[in-house]
Amino acid sequence: MANGKVCTGFSRPYVAIYNANAGNVTYSNGRILARGVNVNIAPDSSDDNNFYADNQRAETGAGTFTGGTLTLTVDGLFTAAEKLIMGLPEANAAGWTAYGDQQSVPNMGVGYIARYMSDGVTTYMPTILAKVKFNQISSEAATQEEEIDWQTQELTAAMMRGDDANHNWKYVGAESTTEDEADAAIRAMFNITDPGTHTVTQNLTNVTSDFAGETVLDAAALTVELTPESGYTLGTVTVLMGGEDITTTAYADGVVTIASVTGDVVITAVGSEGP
Repeated sequence: MANGKVCTGFSRPYVAIYNANAGNVTYSNGRILARGVNVNIAPDSSDDNNFYADNQRAETGAGTFTGGTLTLTVDGLFTAAEKLIMGLPEANAAGWTAYGDQQSVPNMGVGYIARYMSDGVTTYMPTILAKVKFNQISSEAATQEEEIDWQTQELTAAMMRGDDANHNWKYVGAESTTEDEADAAIRAMFNITDPGTHTVTQNLTNVTSDFAGETVLDAAALTVELTPESGYTLGTVTVLMGGEDITTTAYADGVVTIASVTGDVVITAVGSEGP
């Protein structure tokens, strides 16, 4: 007899605009929210409807889903995703985005992948919450001390019943053998087509890189570690994205880190002779 499933991971939280028309629920503008750290679903139910006979409870009508709270912890929201879930207006000419009366927070669908293990076999299960509305986002930042204090971001949202005939509030897809297969199921549900790719060009002189690819998905994170060849030290490094120089924010101590790739990336690094 097979063992039960044990949850071993959580990844790839997605969001998409919720639309309902005459009982037909659809999704649009779907995208990755951030990198997933933790998810918690706390549903609320109506009271059981009990029938008593012969001085005991003889029948029970189970309570139904009435709402609940979603808590999502992520590494940090992509800018475009935050604008989407918070219904933010476009930034002004000076680049400032206003949080206030111009916000129009939409109803959203939320999807994610839960990873399980049973008898040593790993599977991935896509899950979608049909209709939620995110609360205003709290924020916190702390100065760095002796070591990096990895700071995450917690989001909360009110869960609701869907507007379809059955008032579905959650969908759980078939178990998949790969994370990408589960990912594709969520993309299909949210009507997300191929997100597109951006090229990664590396102009390296006396320097090696641990990134062997030539492209990266739109909005995906990119990390590239640069190492000088023997007899060289790492000299000048520049990072361009979409033609814009982002070196000051994307490069430090031999590592290029881009949280969300939104254009073609060009990394130029030169090794200088010497110890």
